[in-house]
Amino acid sequence: MTVKAFDLVPAIERVSWTDKVKTVVECLESCGKNLYIGTRECFVIHYILEEKQYLEGTILFDSTKQNQKYLDIKKPITLMKALSALNRILLLCDGNLIVLNMFDLEVCLKFLLSVF
Repeated sequence: MTVKAFDLVPAIERVSWTDKVKTVVECLESCGKNLYIGTRECFVIHYILEEKQYLEGTILFDSTKQNQKYLDIKKPITLMKALSALNRILLLCDGNLIVLNMFDLEVCLKFLLSVF
């Protein structure tokens, strides 16, 4: 007996990069309708996802890019965690713990820590 537990549904359209710009997704974090992508080039990209369900049962997502932040560290973002109660995102990048505002992706300097 075969049971289908999930359907693969694209949430974000393919991003067309130029030949000079190549990126690799290192980590993802989802919090409610927010999707955060961390890249090897130390970018954080924020999308808002809207789920649309059609009468025939098909589910599609409409994505809107909200913001993009470049952290001038030149190392990949290895881990992202959303803290929705505090409106913050924790990033682990090159041994540094960086705290960003969830919505404008600005660094919260008073929460910037170094991991040893």
